[in-house]
Amino acid sequence: MHTGLETGHEDKRSAAPAQWREQKGADGQERLGNGMASGKSEPLKRAFDVALSLAGLIILSPLFLAVAFLVKIQDRGSVIFSQTRIGHGGRRFSLYKFRKFPSGVSSGTNVTVSGDSRMTTFGAFMERTKLDEIPQLWNVLKGDMAFVGWRPESMAYAHLYKGEFEEVLDYKPGILGPWQVKYRTESDLYPLDRDPEEFYVLNLFPAKARMDLEYLRRRTLASDVALLVKGVWATLVGMVKWREFIEQKVSMILIDWLILDLAWLMAFLIRYDKIPRIEMLEVFAIGLLLVPGISIAMLISGGCYKSMSKYYSLADYTRLAKNLFAGMAFSYITLMAVMRTASIVTIVSAAVISVNLMALARVYGGAGGAVKIRRQEGGKRSVLIYGENSLAALLVGWAQIEATGKYEVAGIITGSKGNHGKELKGVPVIGGISQVSNLAAVRRIDELWLTEKPSEHEWELGNKLMDKYNMKVVNLTETSPFGELNDPQN
Repeated sequence: MHTGLETGHEDKRSAAPAQWREQKGADGQERLGNGMASGKSEPLKRAFDVALSLAGLIILSPLFLAVAFLVKIQDRGSVIFSQTRIGHGGRRFSLYKFRKFPSGVSSGTNVTVSGDSRMTTFGAFMERTKLDEIPQLWNVLKGDMAFVGWRPESMAYAHLYKGEFEEVLDYKPGILGPWQVKYRTESDLYPLDRDPEEFYVLNLFPAKARMDLEYLRRRTLASDVALLVKGVWATLVGMVKWREFIEQKVSMILIDWLILDLAWLMAFLIRYDKIPRIEMLEVFAIGLLLVPGISIAMLISGGCYKSMSKYYSLADYTRLAKNLFAGMAFSYITLMAVMRTASIVTIVSAAVISVNLMALARVYGGAGGAVKIRRQEGGKRSVLIYGENSLAALLVGWAQIEATGKYEVAGIITGSKGNHGKELKGVPVIGGISQVSNLAAVRRIDELWLTEKPSEHEWELGNKLMDKYNMKVVNLTETSPFGELNDPQN
């Protein structure tokens, strides 16, 4: 999804076309374009937008407060992000969102790519659930936007509304349009080896504008309502990447559930050498559902389904044990509250058995999930590793153990989307070479270590980014892996 930088100011890198002129409308608002700001009057549609936005603001006010609180506690900056966007007739207006990026981030790309490294943890959640868009109900109530329409661009892309696309400005922008329904998560459309902004300008924007115009020219109130319903459904269904979830997580979660039930049974057999009292049998029966349910919820929240199974590490085992024992503790408390009786020996035995069986299963299984880049530590040289192979795993381990005071691996970048969002020995796989700009916006990157040869497009984009951010490239595909890295002159 196109976003613009969350700085609260318009981007100055791209100006409006020379043939466009700033002018004042009858309402005193500045406009860009040919001065056309009206279009057909749609009082019924406006009444619908006002009524629905007002109802939404009232009904969702508790959610507003909850989201605002979570945004604030994660970062001390402002809760609301506002940015100048281009609207109906070329008029500029301030669009409102809940802030997804840390305060002070003012660089990187003008588009949001999948797994954008600049987003806070809660920001990534809002991006996935579209909770960040809720403040635009105020834009709809004010009349800047409608519920259904084209998505308003930042001023960095105002120059794109010319020629066949200038007609888009004859219509009011909206919270969602046909593009958002068809391509619910635009950020997933960006190739890993292309400049995201260039790809947006040359490919996504023209396709999006043509789709918007095709719909807007024949729209009716009934079609808007139907599209709005489809949009809400697409938003709810799209909160989870179901194919990825099923392929990468469901099998591991089912295995964990079976392991927890098996461990619960074994713990009971260890604890009782004869048939236990009837009330303890009831605890056992309830525990078959409650213990796995609570424990797996804790494992998910603790990020225990992110590790790449092929490179499972001690750090991954430690995280698994910590979250599993926490889940078991909550299970014990819940059993005591519900049944008034439970054996702590059984709980501890089940935890010890299950954590070791789960660790063994993860060596042969796999899991994925969203991860955030780690912040920089001390004066270490910050490194990105290109590739997700055995050499990359070796380098991560070497940096973590042998060179822990010299290097810190900030992340893994790769030309494949298969492991995006997973971790290699605790280091996040953050995406493709196109993520370097966004990563450099939140932390310094000193070196890029190549463990495999990038594609031609990646080389081209990589060279631009290396020059821009003054990063040293260490090509380990042509040299001895540790020869240059152990050189005292480095």
